[in-house]
Amino acid sequence: MDRKEFISIVPMIKVWETKLLNKSFYSKMINSNSLEEAINALQETPYGEGINGGNFEARLDDSFKDLCDDLYKAIKSNEIIEFVRLKNDYHNLKTLIKAKVLDKDFSYILNKNGTMPIDKIEQAIKNDDYRDVSANIENAIKEVFLELDTKKDSQVIDIVVDRYMFKDMVSIAKKIESAYISKYVKTVIDLTNIKTVLRLKKINKDKSFLSYVFIE
Repeated sequence: MDRKEFISIVPMIKVWETKLLNKSFYSKMINSNSLEEAINALQETPYGEGINGGNFEARLDDSFKDLCDDLYKAIKSNEIIEFVRLKNDYHNLKTLIKAKVLDKDFSYILNKNGTMPIDKIEQAIKNDDYRDVSANIENAIKEVFLELDTKKDSQVIDIVVDRYMFKDMVSIAKKIESAYISKYVKTVIDLTNIKTVLRLKKINKDKSFLSYVFIE
């Protein structure tokens, strides 16, 4: 990653920083007496355009998408933006797999700010059509359904998908060649493993299961 190419967007970032919400504003929202009152407060900010009680999640997603689109236009190296958006792909993957397994509609919690169109991920899950998804998404889908056939435990959805998400994160971090990003990924993996160990201890899961869920 050539750090020099990011110099040109520093003024743009500085402008965005002036629009960030501060602690006092969050306190105002938290202490509001209703959703309507909280939305009214938000309308005083750059995030409030066209927002209401019925569409606030979609509008906030749109704000994030607009931000990413602006960054895509401003810089040549898009790996960092893809790194930030990557978790939404895997959130959507988990959601769509669970929707298929449980035969339920979870479309209301899908996030359109991933790096891949939601319908392409859904197509891969429903029709085994992997032409428009990444190799890691394809492998995650195949492994999840293989594991579900043998283990009959819905926990494998989160376990397997998270494993491939972190694999993707590590790969992108290497491309970016940033010590900070690499350290961030390692820290997130460590914290995930710590939480997993504690949760398994709490429910008395055996060590063999721990080796299965541990992320390296």
